[in-house]
Amino acid sequence: MAIAASGLDFTFLRNHIYAEISLLGAAPAIGSGQLYDATNGGGRSYVTRTDAARTAAGALLTAEGRAIFDVTGPTAVTRAELAAEFAKASGKPVARVGLTGEQLRGGLIAAGLPEGMADVMVAFDVDAADQYHAIVTDTVEQFSGRKPETLAAFLAANRAALAG
Repeated sequence: MAIAASGLDFTFLRNHIYAEISLLGAAPAIGSGQLYDATNGGGRSYVTRTDAARTAAGALLTAEGRAIFDVTGPTAVTRAELAAEFAKASGKPVARVGLTGEQLRGGLIAAGLPEGMADVMVAFDVDAADQYHAIVTDTVEQFSGRKPETLAAFLAANRAALAG
């Protein structure tokens, strides 16, 4: 990496999965009552774009040295927990349905997703199963002075968007 080899100070912020992404699957999950995944119970530390922006502003003002920070939400949320949040927000039952990667891929393709996109989505779930998305840090609080918003609070604040 050229920047690291340059000898200059740098701060890289690696934003984890945005909480806003969870809204994309809300309407189908609430409508069908099922949230499909191949995460094998692995969680994701969703972070809001607002928290990521506050973190970036704080890092611009205060970061020093040569560092890389993961910008995460306060906890890793499993798909079962996300299904429960969808149910709570909608008043309708939503259950997590765990699948293998191949089963998920087949279902996505049968639903009309191009094979390449289905492969990306399955790989994303497999990475969650391997705990790559479950990293939790204090970076948001460190640079913004605020604790990151929970996914539950984000979904409650965006309840109108859950219907699609």
